[in-house]
Amino acid sequence: MDWRNDYEALLAHESVETATVLGFSGGGPFALAAATSDRTARIALVSATIPGSGGALTTLSRVPFLLRGFFRLGAWRARWSGPEVVADQLTDRDLSPETAETVAADYHEALRQSAYAPVRELRSSATTQTFDLSDTELRVWHGTADENAPLDPVRNLVTEVGGECTSVDADHLGTLLECRRDAIAWLSQES
Repeated sequence: MDWRNDYEALLAHESVETATVLGFSGGGPFALAAATSDRTARIALVSATIPGSGGALTTLSRVPFLLRGFFRLGAWRARWSGPEVVADQLTDRDLSPETAETVAADYHEALRQSAYAPVRELRSSATTQTFDLSDTELRVWHGTADENAPLDPVRNLVTEVGGECTSVDADHLGTLLECRRDAIAWLSQES
């Protein structure tokens, strides 16, 4: 994954010496790649997928044209049915109209140009990767009812690298809604 090089180039361009990174959902592999940089002080993962963790979409990524079709169908359905359809894929909670609109806008943006980018991301997540996080603090918040990102691979990673995992009685998006302030506060603390 070239993300680490892109991340380091961005930090250099912006004259940022070190940074903290938060990865939610499919942002987990990107946050982990950034965490391998010596310019990353801390990483927080919230309901994150871990490379090699499996899951239905990751399995489907082995047949890219089917996964692209799945995303196209989902985007069409979401456009015609409203933002609640997208949000319902991520949580059972009742969301404010503003939150549902934000979730749907994020989904539509991911698919705006085509379904190739999300498929490529899922295919890279399907591969098992190791991450040297020896110099980076890791903290994870993950829902016990998360059906989008399996919890066991996350716990294994936390054990492997010596991080901290907080389990929350919530689903995928529910975990983010409950823990976002804690994650940002932890990232903002002085090391």
